[in-house]
Amino acid sequence: MWGRSALLDPVDVADALGYACRDERVLLVEANARARDRMGGWLEAGGYDVIACPGPSAPSYGCVGSHHGRCALMDGADVVVLDLHLASDTVGEGAPAWELMLMYARSGKPIVVITDERDPVVPTADAPTAVIHRFPTREALLAAVGPSLSTRREDR
Repeated sequence: MWGRSALLDPVDVADALGYACRDERVLLVEANARARDRMGGWLEAGGYDVIACPGPSAPSYGCVGSHHGRCALMDGADVVVLDLHLASDTVGEGAPAWELMLMYARSGKPIVVITDERDPVVPTADAPTAVIHRFPTREALLAAVGPSLSTRREDR
């Protein structure tokens, strides 16, 4: 006979595994599946909930957010990590990453952009955006996300 199983508190599980437990969600917009999985894993190991999105994709390379001015995935996130080179940028169709960056900026949520010298548009130094180089290390990604969320907490 089976007994009743107890539901585990996520905080207790995170503490037992040695993770810092946070109630913060990161929207990770990255076209490259391997990079998205790798960075998503780093963020999860850092104690964040991750909402992964490949960005605009075939066949139209459109994005619900770019058509309507807001994204349902963004609504559930506390910070956005956006690679400024998405599939739509590669093919030159649909919603480019810079358009998504502007939409996320209008939401007031902190943004961490991943970029390099090949991207046609990058945030200016006075933009409220953290900038990290493409193919970041775990440490660089977590160092950019943490302070972005800290700033948001102070503004609340």
